[in-house]
Amino acid sequence: MKKTIYFMTFCFLFSCNSDSEAPIPSIVQPTNLSINAIVSADNSGLVSVAPKATNADKFTIDWGDGSSNTELDSGNSSVHTYSSSGSYDIKVIATNQTGGEATITEALDIVLRDMEMDLPVTYEDASVNYTFANFGGAVSTMISNPHKTGINTSVKVASFLKPAGAETWAGTTLELANNIDFSSPKLFKVLIWSPKIGTVVKLKVENINDPTDSREFDATTTVQNEWEELSYIFGNVSHNANYSKLSIFLDFGKIGDNTTYFFDNITIEDTETTDNGKWQLTFQDEFEGNEFQSPNLSLWEAQSYNRRDNPNGPDGWWDEDDVYLGGDGNLVIRVRKIGNKNNDNDTHDYSVGMVRSKNKFEQKFGKFEIKCQLPKKSGWWVAFWLFSDGVFNENGSGEDGTEIDIMEAFGWTDRVISALHYDGYGSNHRSDAVDNVISGVRDGFHTFSLEWDESGYIFFIDGNETWRTSFGGVSKVESYVKVTGEISTTDHAISTDWANDIIDSDFPDYFLVDYVKVYKKID
Repeated sequence: MKKTIYFMTFCFLFSCNSDSEAPIPSIVQPTNLSINAIVSADNSGLVSVAPKATNADKFTIDWGDGSSNTELDSGNSSVHTYSSSGSYDIKVIATNQTGGEATITEALDIVLRDMEMDLPVTYEDASVNYTFANFGGAVSTMISNPHKTGINTSVKVASFLKPAGAETWAGTTLELANNIDFSSPKLFKVLIWSPKIGTVVKLKVENINDPTDSREFDATTTVQNEWEELSYIFGNVSHNANYSKLSIFLDFGKIGDNTTYFFDNITIEDTETTDNGKWQLTFQDEFEGNEFQSPNLSLWEAQSYNRRDNPNGPDGWWDEDDVYLGGDGNLVIRVRKIGNKNNDNDTHDYSVGMVRSKNKFEQKFGKFEIKCQLPKKSGWWVAFWLFSDGVFNENGSGEDGTEIDIMEAFGWTDRVISALHYDGYGSNHRSDAVDNVISGVRDGFHTFSLEWDESGYIFFIDGNETWRTSFGGVSKVESYVKVTGEISTTDHAISTDWANDIIDSDFPDYFLVDYVKVYKKID
């Protein structure tokens, strides 16, 4: 800050005669002149000036931005708002009735929040206008970081109050200056501070021109009262979508209970690549979370219904209670003996878990991989497969939809099957399959994967190719992922051709999944 002070003296000439002599006026100069400028800390451009000086009656303020000067009597102050960032020379002239005058100039640096918000959102740039469009009763604002610990010692963060009675979908929207670049699959990261373990944090991107066009995913906090970084993969988003609205929902799905959360450092980057840059990640679930927690419902759907009805014996049900997180980074799919569920004449039934990504994630072509530990007991089987409704089309071709069984495996044998099915499941059904016997495949965790492109399908077990085919004409439609347990009491199902005998005393049994990943080929 520089200050320059000038004093001006006036000289007066008087005529004299022999009859009288006029007194020479005494000019008193103002001294100790100061501007006393205060720049508002909210970066609004507001400046308050309260000039002071000894022997001064009036002050004239030149704000240095071309605006009109301000006149003040001694002891008063004035405010002015600058419309743009920059360095401005404020000049104050002090005067008095004797004709004295003094001038001081002071340089002020004005930084406005006049830049629109864009990714990354850090809440640290004083020139950015960080706005919040709250909805559902949420109250968000930028504050000083109340928890400068662990992985987040930044100065400013966003607070998020979910008042008592706020909607289950309460949140806040950040309107970005530019469309989010989805020219390749993206990984969003956000720092979250929550007083609760298991807080669902939803992140949503929305087309600014069409609110019905959006993508959203959930992540769940695993710690309490400390900062944690949550990650979200947005794969297969249209390159041309005008997604410039980013919304965040805290404790999604629950009515507000007057809890305050904090979020910070929303960043975006390309997802990981593998095989020397051949594949880029578009979907991933590593099943982190608390024991017995449901799988991420923004990625998966768990179904419950009579999957394999048997008029002559117990039925095999899919039940959402039989799929859950193990608390150790695994998805658990359980099979068990249960009571009769549909009031037929069976003495009991069986149930098993499953998940699918229908209407949540679907992809045509790419690499699809699971890492899992197969079950140990006979009588049921597990599968990792892709499906689309086009499988039911009966037109002599699999190009409009093929069931792709990447892996079907059993608890009683080292046999692993990969198969293709199309043209429905009636008289026109077509299929092909390959059997592999992999010694020790039921011990520990193993990977099962598929590489699918326009020319065909290649299947792998632990990175080793097991089958290459283009049977039926290669499917050219988007398909969703299914990870399922299966149990049936039909004669074929419980034969040594398939799942073998059901031994009730062996149940429950478990299928553990470490991760599911999907990639797209990089052009």
